[in-house]
Amino acid sequence: MTRSLETTIRDLNRRGGRERRGRTLAEGVRLVEEALAAGITIDAAAVSPALEATPRGRALAQALAARG
Repeated sequence: MTRSLETTIRDLNRRGGRERRGRTLAEGVRLVEEALAAGITIDAAAVSPALEATPRGRALAQALAARG
């Protein structure tokens, strides 16, 4: 994960950061799966190594990668 992405994630954890950037933070497998299914644009994603070790996590990472 890049330092820039880390900074963005920290900023989006605060209301002011979300308002300033005009973005939101989706945290959790189900929420991200639902966002993908709804066709919502995802600018960036961080997937933990523990999640990638699971079949569901690998499928999610592949779906995110396929979206570009």
